[in-house]
Amino acid sequence: LERHKAEPANGGEAVERAGDHVDHGEENRVAVAVNAEEAPMMKTVVRLAYAKPSDAEE
Repeated sequence: LERHKAEPANGGEAVERAGDHVDHGEENRVAVAVNAEEAPMMKTVVRLAYAKPSDAEE
């Protein structure tokens, strides 16, 4: 797994692992973060990415 720095896009915040890239042998293939407003399913991913252990339900 090759690690790339995640950069904020369109004024948003970078998600920690958004820049991860698995080399599939294809040049110029990168992981792209999307805005939560554009992809509702990403809202859950963003919440999980920023969750603290104390936020977990018991």
